[in-house]
Amino acid sequence: MQAFAYTLDILAFILLLAFFVANHPRPPETAALVRRLRSWRRKELDELDDLQEQQGQDKLSVRLFSIQTLYYLVFLGCAFAGTFYSPYFFAFHLLNIVNNNQMLQGVIQAVTTNGLSLIWVSILGIVIMYLYAVVAFAKFRTGFRPDESLMFCGNLYQCFITVLRFGLIGDLF
Repeated sequence: MQAFAYTLDILAFILLLAFFVANHPRPPETAALVRRLRSWRRKELDELDDLQEQQGQDKLSVRLFSIQTLYYLVFLGCAFAGTFYSPYFFAFHLLNIVNNNQMLQGVIQAVTTNGLSLIWVSILGIVIMYLYAVVAFAKFRTGFRPDESLMFCGNLYQCFITVLRFGLIGDLF
C-alpha cells in the first residue's frame, strides 16, 4: 500500500514541475502592484488592463501567487500528507477530475457564477415550506403523531422544522 502512496507523491511532484515548466509562473512586479493599489483607490481598473495589454504581456504565463499555483501546491501537499500523516488527504486528489474535465468545469462555473440566484431560490423554497407548515399547523395538526414517529406539531416552530426535515427527505406522510 505504501508503494502506491510513494508513487502518488512522485506523480504529484512531476505534475507540479510540469505546471511550472509549462506556465512559467512569475512573482508579482512591485511597480505593477503599486499601480494596482493606486488604481483601486481611484477606481481605474480598466485603464490598468489596457496598459498591460499594450505592454505585450504573455497571456500564457501565470502569476506565482495565483489560484492555479496554489492548487498544485496543495495537491502536492495533500499527497505527502496522505503518505506520512493520514490517508484521508488522498481524497483531495479526486478534485483533479474537475480540473481535467471541461463539462465539470462548466458545472462549477454555472454554480459559482449564479451563486446569488441559487441562494434566492433556496430562500424561496424555505418560504414555500414555511407556508406548508402554516397550513399543516392550522388544518392537519392531528396528522402528526409524535408517539409513532418523530413528527411533532405542537407549535408552529415544531411544524416548520418537521415539514422542513421530512419534506426534504420526502417521507412526510
